[in-house]
Amino acid sequence: GFDDEIVGAVLSLTKGPKETRIEAAKRAKTNPLAREVKLAENADDMDLTRLVDPTEKDMLRMHEYVLVCVVAAVFTYLVTPLVRAVAVAVGAFTPVRDRDVHAEPIPRLGGVAIFLGFVGASAVAYHLPYLHAAFTTGELKGVLIGGAIVCALGAVDDIHELDWLTKLTGQVLAAGVLAYQGVQLLSVPIFGVTVLPRPVLIAITVFIVLATANAVNFIDGLDGLAAGIVGIAATSFFAYAYLISRSY
Repeated sequence: GFDDEIVGAVLSLTKGPKETRIEAAKRAKTNPLAREVKLAENADDMDLTRLVDPTEKDMLRMHEYVLVCVVAAVFTYLVTPLVRAVAVAVGAFTPVRDRDVHAEPIPRLGGVAIFLGFVGASAVAYHLPYLHAAFTTGELKGVLIGGAIVCALGAVDDIHELDWLTKLTGQVLAAGVLAYQGVQLLSVPIFGVTVLPRPVLIAITVFIVLATANAVNFIDGLDGLAAGIVGIAATSFFAYAYLISRSY
């Protein structure tokens, strides 16, 4: 049979059916061999040379990713005129500010069209062989609920200006739902890899979400600036997540 050390490492790396990722990460960290194996596995997954010779599974996943991206773009494009018409009807316009470059008021509610595009893409992903696995946990549910809260908050703010406290409260609620459903930090890169108590990791996650959301909001004064930065960030996150997911 196998050495006890190897058996213990395998057990430490195996996530239990009722175990959260945080709990699994903490358990794996306590086993030196399991931690070493996991770090080596992540380093191998991030090796870009592996992309030179993609497997059949890689191609299947990439086809699904491309399909979902196309669906999101097409759906958003189709609903944008409808959302714009609603914005015009209710008088939701962005006034011209000193930091803006446009000379005419611009209809708001654009975030509604983007969110509807994301919902449509998620509905398609649910029926795809590989991406369907993303719906087996509560993480994507948290993204959808959190997104819906932010979208609704933004839509109301576009029509009736909300005070900063109301908007901050809504953002905290959305980020809290996101973290509670599992979309949160599993560790922090301090002294190597440090797994903190779950409440602390949730608090850090909420802070990062708030900081990121408001940073994007503050730079949204030039046509295409916020969209461009978010697009670059999303592409980077996708590349990183895709490489990591090759081991699953």
